[in-house]
Amino acid sequence: MIGLVILAGGEGKRMGGQDKGWCRYNGKPFIECVLDEVERSSIPVKVVISANRNLEQYRKLGVPVISDLREGYYGPLAGLEAALSFGVEHNIERWITWPVDCLALDCDYPGLMGEISGDQTAVLSKQEKLEFAHLSVSVNKLDSLSEYLNHSNRSIRGWLKEEKSLIREWNKPLTHAFNVNSTQQSLSL
Repeated sequence: MIGLVILAGGEGKRMGGQDKGWCRYNGKPFIECVLDEVERSSIPVKVVISANRNLEQYRKLGVPVISDLREGYYGPLAGLEAALSFGVEHNIERWITWPVDCLALDCDYPGLMGEISGDQTAVLSKQEKLEFAHLSVSVNKLDSLSEYLNHSNRSIRGWLKEEKSLIREWNKPLTHAFNVNSTQQSLSL
């Protein structure tokens, strides 16, 4: 089974401290925009939301909510670690990450990233730029990721460099992919 974790557990620094999942685009919360996109997937995925605040509000969406396993802020890798741990308990072999501030992708992102198999790790590339928060990771990478975080490392790029598995870059054109990184950008979309 493939899992898809929506990464909504950040501090929201670029959004003035707001929980990005509840910022709005065209009157709709970001989290709902992403859930709508995920529904268009060509493959079945088990969706969970990685969040560290407003947990009851997220739970009302009817999707399992997981929180970081560590105290303090370790960034998206901590959300991935929680997803991999959840995967061990729920028989989910591979996880695809989807940042909550990436409101739309003009491709079947879960289908694209779900093609990866075994212990390979994939990172999405659009227009020759690696999108490090868009990953496909085997649950077998939990120990490696936890060890990396145990040394107070937080960089996705740094963890991927340490990995001995193949990192595959997807260079298919994505003309409509975007991430919202400020309240001004959110208001202007």
